Amino acid sequence: MIRTILAIGLLAVLVGCEPKPFKGIIVCKEYVKAHYVRRPKQAPRLSPSEWKFYVANKYSIRVFTLDSVTYTTHHVGGKIVMKEM
Repeated sequence: MIRTILAIGLLAVLVGCEPKPFKGIIVCKEYVKAHYVRRPKQAPRLSPSEWKFYVANKYSIRVFTLDSVTYTTHHVGGKIVMKEM
């Protein structure tokens, strides 16, 4: 009985934990064009384009990969709230 109650309590705590959004300022934007990666003895492989934001607050700097529309609508120095994936 006690194990069941403990298991239900732990499950409720785990389900209730969700990552908080990261609030900060866009410090840097990075665009990496699509390119071919060549490895020895293998056929070249296409690496897709990437759009990245570097967002900083007073505690840390985090990198977020996003789509091209979000990349073009925001500017360096602007405030943003990003959700953790």
